[in-house]
Amino acid sequence: MKFYLNGEEKDFNKKLSLYELFISLNLNLEGTVILLNDNIISQDDFHLSLKENDKVEVLRFVSGG
Repeated sequence: MKFYLNGEEKDFNKKLSLYELFISLNLNLEGTVILLNDNIISQDDFHLSLKENDKVEVLRFVSGG
């Protein structure tokens, strides 16, 4: 299954939920916003399965001055 993560093509040999993707990539989701096909996804929806050619964006908020 092919999908895009932050604009980079990824290929997995099995279906994944968003949660399984984040676990497999060891992503810390604290302070992040997740977009799936340009729609904001809440943590309640991390059970959603990725589909062929889905676009996932992981946006991190940082503070500084």
